[in-house]
Amino acid sequence: MNLSRNISSGIGGLIRLTYLNLAYNAFTGNILKKIGNCSKLGHLYLNNNQFGGEILSEMGKLSSLESLNICNNMISGAMSEELGNLSSLVEFVAYTNNLPGPLSGSIGNLKNLKTLCAGKNNQLTGVIPNEFNVLTLEEPDDA
Repeated sequence: MNLSRNISSGIGGLIRLTYLNLAYNAFTGNILKKIGNCSKLGHLYLNNNQFGGEILSEMGKLSSLESLNICNNMISGAMSEELGNLSSLVEFVAYTNNLPGPLSGSIGNLKNLKTLCAGKNNQLTGVIPNEFNVLTLEEPDDA
């Protein structure tokens, strides 16, 4: 299936949604703020689309989120500090976007994080934050 256009704002009304996979389509526009209303969401796959805009602070409300994949889009703007609120996050995949600036030190708050992939973001700068010293990351199986 190859879905396209923007995601409907009605997605925010799916408060019992636990798994959302919209990968490998042709969605455009920004990731909707209303996604933060899906408080039971455990797995969110938006990879391989044409999303732009920023990683929204509203994503920090997704306290049940274990896996977030936004790779291969056109996402820009600094990583939101609210990402550090995703206490259940195990996997964060954000490579091949246009993420600028340094990695957010708030990622160091993610005590369950095992996989962090942020390569191929040609605008990332700076050093790996000291907050990352508390993480125990693992190499992905397909590396």
